[in-house]
Amino acid sequence: MAKAVKKRIQSFSETMPKGFELTSIYDQGYESAVANQGFILNLIISVVTVVAILLFFIGFKNGLLIGSGLVFSIFATLIVMFANGIALQRMSLAAIIIAMGILVDNAIVVSDSALVNMQRGMRKRIAIMRACSSTALPLLAATAIAILTFLPIYYSPHITGELLSSLVIVIGVSLMFSWVFALTQTPFFIQEFVRRPRPDELTGELFSGKYYDYFRSSLRLVIKYRYATVGILSVLLVISAWSFQFIPKVFVPSLDKQYFTLDMWLPEGTAIEETDRYATDMVESIQEYSQTEMVSTYIGRTPPRYYLSNVSFGPQPNYAQLLVKCKTSGEAGNCMPCYKTQFA
Repeated sequence: MAKAVKKRIQSFSETMPKGFELTSIYDQGYESAVANQGFILNLIISVVTVVAILLFFIGFKNGLLIGSGLVFSIFATLIVMFANGIALQRMSLAAIIIAMGILVDNAIVVSDSALVNMQRGMRKRIAIMRACSSTALPLLAATAIAILTFLPIYYSPHITGELLSSLVIVIGVSLMFSWVFALTQTPFFIQEFVRRPRPDELTGELFSGKYYDYFRSSLRLVIKYRYATVGILSVLLVISAWSFQFIPKVFVPSLDKQYFTLDMWLPEGTAIEETDRYATDMVESIQEYSQTEMVSTYIGRTPPRYYLSNVSFGPQPNYAQLLVKCKTSGEAGNCMPCYKTQFA
């Protein structure tokens, strides 16, 4: 859409009267493209990292098996996004990144259960069917709980619900696909590509070894001193709740952009011509700074909603808004408090 709009503006520029010029103030298409490129890179890095960890901890073949389920879930989610008009933007891409670690859980549970059943001597097909039948409903319940955790954000009456609606939808769709593929693609891949252990390879006792022995001894110790354990955990919970006051409460981080706005309010009853004159004086003063690249003035009301979090206001004859564009985002952050102090 951004390219089509840009092309249309160029066609308008060719027919403009002499002395008039159309200038792009805020190129949302360019800003979105830059942001999406960074998020897509983060998404690729996340997928590679998760698959690499799987390969390291559960072996090459099983790691590829579960990693392929992750890729299938992401591709299926992208297809649903395309069919429902959900664009690749920051929130939808962030949703996939957030759900990345959860997407492999269902496949890991099914795969591990099937492998354990085969270690117990079951035939491959029976082991796979037993793994799927015993884990299907518990995994569905766990997936539903994870989706419902994000549901309050979607129904938020504040602008938060509008900003993050795609995040909730994409997380829900991707998690449901992970459950579907865990019960379809994962059993199929185990049947076709995982070899059943031979009788001489079956271990006499499952879950044996140094690390399992450490875990059992730790578990016995916790159960033996269960009241002390519960007390310690309760104290840690209280300390954690108390420590929240030291965490900065910033729901949406500040935008790293080279733009900022200045709102001007004159006394009630001021004519709009007087407001225009004051705004023109402010523009001339701001343009004297070398950091300023462009200043756009809107008299009587805010500009069209060029960014989702912007709040529209007006008409009001004693109000004006200046959209200031600096050469860099750093200069914008430094100039904004200076300008506000100067014109306060």
